Amino acid sequence: MNKEKEKAAVERPAGDVPAVKKIPRIPVLGRVIERLEGCAGGGRGDSGHEGYFGLLHAQNMQEMLGETAMEPSEDLYRGLWYRGTVSILFGDNGIGKSVLAMQMALHVAKAHPGEVLLYLDMEMTRKQMKRRYHDALENRDAEFPPNFIYVGPQWDELDTLQGARSASKNMEGLFRMSLQKVIDSDSRGQDVSFVVIDNLTSLLPDGEKGEVVTPFMLWLNQMKQARGMSFLMLAHTPKVLDCEPLHKNHLSGSKRISNAADLLVGMKRVWKSKDVYVKMLKNREAAVERDDDEVVRLRMARHGALLEFEEVGVVKESDCLPELVVTEARRAQDTSDRDRQVAEMLRQGMSERKISQALHISHSTVNAIKRRVVGRSDRPHDEKNAPAAAAAATQPAP
Repeated sequence: MNKEKEKAAVERPAGDVPAVKKIPRIPVLGRVIERLEGCAGGGRGDSGHEGYFGLLHAQNMQEMLGETAMEPSEDLYRGLWYRGTVSILFGDNGIGKSVLAMQMALHVAKAHPGEVLLYLDMEMTRKQMKRRYHDALENRDAEFPPNFIYVGPQWDELDTLQGARSASKNMEGLFRMSLQKVIDSDSRGQDVSFVVIDNLTSLLPDGEKGEVVTPFMLWLNQMKQARGMSFLMLAHTPKVLDCEPLHKNHLSGSKRISNAADLLVGMKRVWKSKDVYVKMLKNREAAVERDDDEVVRLRMARHGALLEFEEVGVVKESDCLPELVVTEARRAQDTSDRDRQVAEMLRQGMSERKISQALHISHSTVNAIKRRVVGRSDRPHDEKNAPAAAAAATQPAP
């Protein structure tokens, strides 16, 4: 390396500065910018700030509203997915998200035979998918239209790449680029309009990190806006209490996922039943027609080779959860048991920090229980001795 530098210094005339390599300009992007700016002819309008400027378009707000047609979005499946949107369906493991997503995808593919639907499956093997959509009695498979394309990772091949599965940051980018190639591989004049991703948690294992989530969500929105594509993504949720109504904060991962989504649909099991219910938590495409407490109850059934959900009806979410009286009584019992544990640990001389670690509660919670327990059980009749009694309660027993 040093010999090459010395040779370059000899060949270069004295006083000349070596040229700095310029960052290459993306040809396609450059042509787009030139075309946009050329067709506008610079600024226009009364303000002089209107027109195309690079990748941005500036226009009078009133004119923009008048020129924009107010067309209702196409409902792809029962208000859970609309054309040109990013919709997220999330729920607990094993609740049936994949069954519902496949049901939605099959309906959309049949309704739009001239457009391609991609189903990206990141979890199930081909044998598992065969078992789910095969009628053993009749020995026949379920029927899917030719525009329904099943896409899955080649895990056998990926295992030959050293450290492929552990390099999650690079894997996300590789899968995104691979999916882009599938979308762009148009050989029969059919555009890919719909993409189902099952599931987001497997595709983005580091979904809590913004640097992992942001590029992917930006890509989704770019494909949505530039090509009018529609995305349906499945995601997991942490364990939700049986008595707790579904909320958009139950979605696992970074909040950037829910912020970038157009529709957010939660899925939960009905209390003491095999049925489930779905709840619309966010919808940018249509006005909310149901009350906050109204959900759609579903029941899984097999129809020959197809496994799918049947709609039971619109019900109240409160009817799908445990009774509030039982929940409140249980919560009060749990709180009472925890207070007794903290009081006993304090009596034994444990510090607040060790108690919070042992019981997996915050230090402030331990401190609040300490004040409450001391104030309730050890408060002396003589108020003058109260500070001394409180201090004595935290001392180890002799």
